[in-house]
Amino acid sequence: MEQQVLHPPTHPSSHPPHPPPATQPASQTASYPRTKEQVVPVLPDDAASAVDIDAKDLTWDTFRSGGKGGQNVNKLETGVRVTHAPTGIAVRCTEERSQLSNRNKALLQLKAKLMLIKEQQRVQELREIRGDLVSAQWGAQVRNYVLQPYTMVKDVRSGHERGDADRVLDGDLDSHVDALLRMETKTKS
Repeated sequence: MEQQVLHPPTHPSSHPPHPPPATQPASQTASYPRTKEQVVPVLPDDAASAVDIDAKDLTWDTFRSGGKGGQNVNKLETGVRVTHAPTGIAVRCTEERSQLSNRNKALLQLKAKLMLIKEQQRVQELREIRGDLVSAQWGAQVRNYVLQPYTMVKDVRSGHERGDADRVLDGDLDSHVDALLRMETKTKS
């Protein structure tokens, strides 16, 4: 069962630590092991300011909440479902006793989900621009720089060597780029 938690962050870039969700009832003895997993995505409460939603894009549905609560949940339509038409995301809220409170919570949850989707799209765009990241491991280097006792810069891919490391460090990479382009044209033909 997936739960969602909305809370106001104390700092824009961090979330306060939460206690881990209860995995065993307090009355259960530890005589035999039991494991349970629970997924709790933490959604920031400041989503309202980050995402603008046009009211024409929202479809509101109300329904009876049902369950515990007696006459209020069985006779009054306090449950709320809001659907964002452009994305098709729907959020259902039946936590509160009043429809207005449930509408506000559902709108906050919808904005938080839209903010997460917007962030995922931004990360995907950055991945497309940046390309595959190469880890900084042995054998993944592009150029080797030797500065003591002599100066030399060697391009690992093309094998091009240069003795004036200071000019390369100042940004003069033309000879290395030319050597790499020559190597790529040789391998294509």
